[in-house]
Amino acid sequence: MPRKRIRAILFGPQGSGKTTQGQLLAERYGVPFIEARGALRDEIESESAMGKLVKEYVDAKVLAPDDLVNAVMVKHLKKAADQGFILDGYPRNIEQAESLDKIAKIQLAIQFKMTDERAVKRLDGRYKEDDARRKLALYHFMTEPMASYYRQRGVLLAVNADQKMEDLQEELIKKMRKLGFSC
Repeated sequence: MPRKRIRAILFGPQGSGKTTQGQLLAERYGVPFIEARGALRDEIESESAMGKLVKEYVDAKVLAPDDLVNAVMVKHLKKAADQGFILDGYPRNIEQAESLDKIAKIQLAIQFKMTDERAVKRLDGRYKEDDARRKLALYHFMTEPMASYYRQRGVLLAVNADQKMEDLQEELIKKMRKLGFSC
């Protein structure tokens, strides 16, 4: 019987290294790395009805409603649910987490913890400071509450993201191994 593939989500403030670590984890565990941003972009490029709706929100620079994001992500994740995945950028709130639960049982929710000051420094050059702080405020309001959601389900793993990439990767692997996730 083949071993079950890992199904994990990553969340944390912008600049905390989620994407880099997610790509490394996906490669290490032999599962796809799925970014919500990429799934939404693919949907836009397909010019489907959903893609056209997503494009309207992207063009207006506002977050798409949960129902629309959920529909796009369900479409993209259905294929990956059996083979496992490392998911970055989705869910962004508890409502989206509940939608994800309906298609894939998440085995691990990795929270990247970092102070806002450190995140702002890491985002220097990508965003103006006011924009970075606005994104961080949105993260704290919408996404950070997912920590208690996943803690209640017994799948939360918090890591200190304010360290060198190699050290963070080592900490993640060590903690994941303790939880029974081997590659």
